[in-house]
Amino acid sequence: MNIISAKPNALCGNAFSFKGTFLRKGVQHDCWKRCLQTEVKEGSGGLPVVHHSKYACDLPPNHRFPMEKFSKVMHFLLKDQIISEKQVWTPQWVSKGVLSSVHTEDYLESLLNGKTSPEEQRRTGFLWSEGIVSRCRYETGKN
Repeated sequence: MNIISAKPNALCGNAFSFKGTFLRKGVQHDCWKRCLQTEVKEGSGGLPVVHHSKYACDLPPNHRFPMEKFSKVMHFLLKDQIISEKQVWTPQWVSKGVLSSVHTEDYLESLLNGKTSPEEQRRTGFLWSEGIVSRCRYETGKN
């Protein structure tokens, strides 16, 4: 059995650097260890690539984030045979129960029901939308 482990990168580290009270107190927030340690499946032919078509969602025109990059990268990885279909893992939508083990109820109520403040939206760089919430729930889901 091969184990893949990695240290958090800047993106993962920044996910927990916002000022505010959206994380539960007293919970050790080292999910990067859980997220980045995985087994290589027997017969997969290589490292797992986690991807879901719903990682992309509609953004306002001229938004600076190139959301379409996710599907384009996956297309070319497969087309150019850099990875195989066997390596692609599709995550499930993360449940509210799992989210509530890390985030406060106030934050979840706000996020899931479109009640985030303009300041919270500015910090993330995204206006609230059902598509953004769905994208985030697939990003943090499990295989």
